Amino acid sequence: ASGAAAAAAAAECGSPVRASQAAAAVAELEALRPLLEQQRAELERQACELRLRRDRERELRAECRQGLEHRRALQAHIEVLGSRLATREAELARLGARKAELREALARREVRADAVAACATEGEVRAWEREVREAARRALERLADRRAELRVAALAGARDGAPCRMCCERPASCALLPCGHRALCKPCARRVEGGEGSSCPICRRRVTGRLEAYAS
Repeated sequence: ASGAAAAAAAAECGSPVRASQAAAAVAELEALRPLLEQQRAELERQACELRLRRDRERELRAECRQGLEHRRALQAHIEVLGSRLATREAELARLGARKAELREALARREVRADAVAACATEGEVRAWEREVREAARRALERLADRRAELRVAALAGARDGAPCRMCCERPASCALLPCGHRALCKPCARRVEGGEGSSCPICRRRVTGRLEAYAS
């Protein structure tokens, strides 16, 4: 309509050449209109794709951050498990060394028993008696020190959420009576309490009951 108006205005001006040029320009513009519309639609499509790509990039970045956080958490958990494993291995090595010492001491005791049987005088018997009493006193002192260490370790394990000493799967949530060691989970503590001659896995004291402990 605007092109026709321009052509009409040019015709009114009395110039046939200008009128024909204006008509040709209008026809050219009308021919270019579909191409311009097509290019406009293509630009809008590309802009939409660009927005979708940016949204996807943000989602991928968020997923990457979550993956990194999860990886750091797993690494920290692995380090904790490695530390616990090293502690258990050290404890097993210490117990193995102690077992070897006890076997050696038992062998020496057997030899000394033979020597005691060979004592000929009362003075020799008294000397052996003093030696045995002194060795027993030292052994009792070592046992008392070890009992104190085990109690401290049990209290530290209770604060750290140590696993059950029997099944090693569930957390230790029950304190055994009368020693008070928090060493077993509820199912294992129930089995220990119901069995005859059951003892605490830490101090080997006879179990007479249990008390469930709750985290504050």
